[in-house]
Amino acid sequence: MNNFIIYNKVQWLINYSDIYILNSFSKNHMSTKIRIQDNLYDLMENLIKSSVNVGNIRSKYLKEMLVNIYLLDLYIGISLEKKIIKKKRFNSFVNSLNELRKMINSWSMNEKKK
Repeated sequence: MNNFIIYNKVQWLINYSDIYILNSFSKNHMSTKIRIQDNLYDLMENLIKSSVNVGNIRSKYLKEMLVNIYLLDLYIGISLEKKIIKKKRFNSFVNSLNELRKMINSWSMNEKKK
């Protein structure tokens, strides 16, 4: 049940990015835009893979999800520094990433207890 909440959060993040973040990028900053898009969809793929698998394989995909989140945090920070996106949109994106990070960490801790 917890992974449905995470799924909805990732889906919201993808939709929010499509509408408010990725449209702000010019052709000069296309590489950062592509990296953000790729990591968002990799995050969704790893979520689905971790939902299907169990044991060490699930732990691997949970760690991959955390890596995706850290990379998204890096790329969105770069976007703010280059003044590609607004501070308000940056804050919404990062707050959502922080919530996801907490959910995934707790899921990972529950897996270790099993």
